[in-house]
Formats: sequence, C-alpha cells, structure tokens
Amino acid sequence: YAPTFELLLLVRFLQGLILPAALTAMTSYIGMSFSADTLQKNMTIYIGSTIVGGYFGRVLAALFSDIWHWQSFYYFIA
Repeated sequence: YAPTFELLLLVRFLQGLILPAALTAMTSYIGMSFSADTLQKNMTIYIGSTIVGGYFGRVLAALFSDIWHWQSFYYFIA
C-alpha cells in the first residue's frame, strides 16, 4: 500500500531496526529474570524456539505457496 518504492524501503528499514531491538529486549529480560541455575536452560530454550519458529514459518510458507497461491499463507496468518 506504499505509494512509492522509496517509502516501502523506508518502512522495511524501520522494521529491520525494530526486530533486533525486540529480540535484544527479550534476551535481556530473560537474563534479568532468572538466576544462574536456570538462566542457561531458559536462554537455550528461547534461542532454540526462535530458530525453530523461523524455520517452521518458512516451511509453512513454502508449503502453502506450493499447494495454493503464494499469498494464501499471509492470509492465513492475518
């Protein structure tokens, strides 16, 4: 819905800045919330779930685009 390509690039750039900030904030929250005994376990679970979630999302998007139209996965998420 962006009227110009430059605006679309600006919005995408801002999204690229926000996501790492959110991930850093969640990692910091885990680091401050748990003691040394459970910190490593909880940080490992968080990082693992981030990796698995990213992979699973890409697999589902590819599966949806193979079976239906490429936009169907985004309609499903919405």
